[in-house]
Amino acid sequence: MFRLDNKVAIVTGAGRGLGAATARMLARQGAHVAAADINFDEVEKVVAEIGNGSKAYAADVSNVTEINSLVEGVVRDFGHIDILVNNAGICPRLPFMESTEADWEKITRINAKSQYFLMQAVCPIMKKQGGRTHRKRVIHRGAHRWFRQRQHLQRNQGRHHHVQQVRRTRGSCRWHLS
Repeated sequence: MFRLDNKVAIVTGAGRGLGAATARMLARQGAHVAAADINFDEVEKVVAEIGNGSKAYAADVSNVTEINSLVEGVVRDFGHIDILVNNAGICPRLPFMESTEADWEKITRINAKSQYFLMQAVCPIMKKQGGRTHRKRVIHRGAHRWFRQRQHLQRNQGRHHHVQQVRRTRGSCRWHLS
């Protein structure tokens, strides 16, 4: 496979599911994982399991202040950031016709806004660290999950397009890193 010895990876939504699995995989490959989740108890269990100098962080990624605190904490604790895995996301099981504006805003804050502002916080740090840009990575997870749920397709198409726009914005992050 590949080795990530001494690389530092932030994984959001790392308390369970794909986020926890991603944190475990990165740690098995030698990375130090900064595992973040809104549910600190869950993410703490994952970090205790994976070890490897990893650390748990409580963060509500829908809140820009908490995003910035998370990134500052990771830099303070590890000294650098090499990988960002934007995994946090929600997909409420509400019928399309019953969802409200508040539902939509919550989904957008967590699934799209968080990815954008995490990139905004992390990319300047990666650029400042220098080195070869292909060794720095921003990974977005989740759009495919939302799109698969056909019964919620209308609402999910909007979220899917939000995430796609964030991915396009990532190109500017790459430009700034080089």
